[in-house]
Amino acid sequence: MHICLATREFPPITNGGIASYYVHLAQLLADHGHEVTVLTVGKEGKESLWTYPGVRVIRLSHPSEKLFRRLRRRFEVGMDSAARSIADGLAMRDWLFANATKMDIDVVETVEFDGAAPFLIENELPPTLVMCHGSNGQVKFHTQKGETPRQKLINSLEVMSIGLADEVGCYSPLNAEDWERFIGRKPRFITAPYKFADPRILKKSYDTNNTGIVVGRMNNWKGIFELVEALNLCVQRGNNVKIRWIGSDQAAPLESVKSVKAYLQERYPSLWGKHFLWEEFLPPEETRRAQLEADFAIVPSRWDTFNFTAIEALSLGTPLIISTGAGASYLCKNMENGIVVPSRDARALANAIEILQDGVLRERLGKQGRATIQREFAAEKIVAEHVAAYESAMERHRYRKEKIYNSSLMEPFVRQWQQSINIASLKRLAHLPRKLLS
Repeated sequence: MHICLATREFPPITNGGIASYYVHLAQLLADHGHEVTVLTVGKEGKESLWTYPGVRVIRLSHPSEKLFRRLRRRFEVGMDSAARSIADGLAMRDWLFANATKMDIDVVETVEFDGAAPFLIENELPPTLVMCHGSNGQVKFHTQKGETPRQKLINSLEVMSIGLADEVGCYSPLNAEDWERFIGRKPRFITAPYKFADPRILKKSYDTNNTGIVVGRMNNWKGIFELVEALNLCVQRGNNVKIRWIGSDQAAPLESVKSVKAYLQERYPSLWGKHFLWEEFLPPEETRRAQLEADFAIVPSRWDTFNFTAIEALSLGTPLIISTGAGASYLCKNMENGIVVPSRDARALANAIEILQDGVLRERLGKQGRATIQREFAAEKIVAEHVAAYESAMERHRYRKEKIYNSSLMEPFVRQWQQSINIASLKRLAHLPRKLLS
């Protein structure tokens, strides 16, 4: 099967779950004999050095940038990122129309996040599987109040792609249930791709320095405030625990915080730099080493569609504390292969950290957690589930081509953009998903 993975996030971008997902998936599919083309975008002059046998990477830097410059002149102030998403979608669409048939591409897997996906859903293009990684609309709901014009447009395009794709997938039951209740369409559960970097790399000692690790952007939905409050409780109780947080500083609009870093430095001066150790960025290999060396890992998310750092830690044998707000929590049974705590509960999180002072428990949970990942993320299982989803998309696509109730949703709007569109057209487009779902 020739599979095209169309994603706006791919190396040199390395600090997000979507990029990690498609690096792992491309490798696994290629390892199992499938032809893989990664179709991506990026700023001109920033080429990726990422390569893998059997994987072709097509980066549409110039076509996307050219479309973006044309589109942004027609958009209102503050809509640049929306123009960028649409330009990327149009560039991918043009490339597929020009190359999909002659390259015998069987299916396209793409991303709902940020609204480029609906431009790839066409009867005359290959079948499309849209994977739900966590939409812009979901993120904004969980992080801030209100909705800007840019967000309304992007959120509408995201929902449109989920409603119209030949097949829709989620890799956590939590996210699948969320979209089923919202859109009335049940996404297919597909195990997230994960390729062990080296199965020989695992934790060899469970002696403690009493140091935990969190990897992720430092914002409210990743659970930073609950984590620091839990750490404060532990220190007040006399526990000399340290938490190392690796991830960029961000704002927290719901709490009216412009910089989480500045807020924590002012609010918890006795913790910052002593018990709470922050690093803005580490390369992937150094991050993996930090996860291996930590006594325990924490995923304290208020909400997360999955959180790949959970399986990264578990695969190394590092015991994990995870909140019920994280999609990856379905993998853990409390006190069997990890510790599961309610989301937004700093006291429960503090209690879990204290429970893991027990070295025997750390070792048992770490080894059981690793065994879970080896079982649930077996390469053959992951590839088989993805191929089944692709075949489902192909079957529905064949039916849609036979029953031409609507050959193209986006074509009328693409034609308008090509003829020098105006913002009024985009405002009308934003209302389409609600009409389609009503």
